[in-house]
Amino acid sequence: MFKYTPYLRTFTIFDKNGKNIIADLVGLGWMERAMLRLRYWLSKEGRYMDPLFRTEWLKDMVKHGYAVIVVERPGTGASFGTWDASHEPGGREASEILDWIASRSWCNGKIGMYGDSFQAMIQMAAAATGNPHLKAIFPVSAPVEMYNAISYPGGVYNKAFDAFFKWSTSFLQSDTVTPVDSDSNGALLAQALKERSRSLPETVNFTRNAPFRDSVGPLGINIWQDRSALYPFIDRINRSGIPVYVMNGWYDIFTADMFVWYDNLTVPRRLTIRPHDHSGIEKNQSDLDFGAEAHRWFDYWLKGIDNGIMAEPTLPLLRDGDTGKRGLAGFRAMASGKP
Repeated sequence: MFKYTPYLRTFTIFDKNGKNIIADLVGLGWMERAMLRLRYWLSKEGRYMDPLFRTEWLKDMVKHGYAVIVVERPGTGASFGTWDASHEPGGREASEILDWIASRSWCNGKIGMYGDSFQAMIQMAAAATGNPHLKAIFPVSAPVEMYNAISYPGGVYNKAFDAFFKWSTSFLQSDTVTPVDSDSNGALLAQALKERSRSLPETVNFTRNAPFRDSVGPLGINIWQDRSALYPFIDRINRSGIPVYVMNGWYDIFTADMFVWYDNLTVPRRLTIRPHDHSGIEKNQSDLDFGAEAHRWFDYWLKGIDNGIMAEPTLPLLRDGDTGKRGLAGFRAMASGKP
């Protein structure tokens, strides 16, 4: 199980003096603060929010023999290098890591990728490389292109998203970044942060600096086509044959894009739309046990367990019921392959 992320592999919650770093940054309530403090007192790992603590369903995957690998992209977290949001190099990077994972003695050479948002986009780019070790992906909320989906919907500049993007970029460069285990004094992390500072202004301003589809930014590239678009990868993904389970929410920012993915992919694929927004689509809630669904998908394609997931309708729609309760409102079989 592999996630390639710019969103930190592990969050540092408490500094060495016991101060809750993220409490004010993300507006935690008193109960959340109390629970984190209690964990800090009782656990050696209480300072940190690692992948298994942050994503609870992964614990079940580990219990069933899966290894979980989360890697921070260059220029993010504790990784050296400078941040490049382009999907083409991101796919190549992911492919190199897939080869490394497959070479480990604990890996059987069959790898799946998971994650939402940008972590979903990088899965599409990785699938397009046709890496032989990548056997299935589970991208949640992945746009086909960013310009119309979120940055300039209808040609109108999305100030709210730009402000959030700048805030989140700063947050991900803060004391929440966790050094690797061998960097006990944080010297390597300090060096990495200094190295990447040169690319930060272009990173946080790329939306504002590219108001049109054919805009060329300060780095001399067409951002919306050369850097952030994923539709050029569709043919290569189809040639790879890698199974794709796309999922999203009715109230998400990329809902329409997921139908475009489903309609244009010819590989084995599924699409589930849940009654949630961007913040809830990877959570276990009354409409769906997300972790169980992911587990079924990867068991089928990575372990060869015939659990029936591919015999079900490929487009289950999870909608609000007549009573107002979230639940399964029925399935629509997509015999024609069109939503």
